[in-house]
Amino acid sequence: MKREIKKYFEDCLNFLSKKYGKDNIVSATVHMDEKTPHMHVNFVPITTDNRLCAKDLFKKWSLRNLQDQAHSQVFDKYELKRGN
Repeated sequence: MKREIKKYFEDCLNFLSKKYGKDNIVSATVHMDEKTPHMHVNFVPITTDNRLCAKDLFKKWSLRNLQDQAHSQVFDKYELKRGN
């Protein structure tokens, strides 16, 4: 089970690295101290036109798209169900 959890978080980090740029990832920490293991990822929000702008990256519709992409590219592989 631990091996699968480690692989899951590696896949999540790879997904985010591809989406936002590996060089923009500052840190990624897995927390096992709660009921559900989870990961905190900090990264520099650089837009496609090389601007520093979290506001442009995280609009309501783009967060919904991010969740859809993460589910189809990572979560589905581990048979995780998406919430509402």
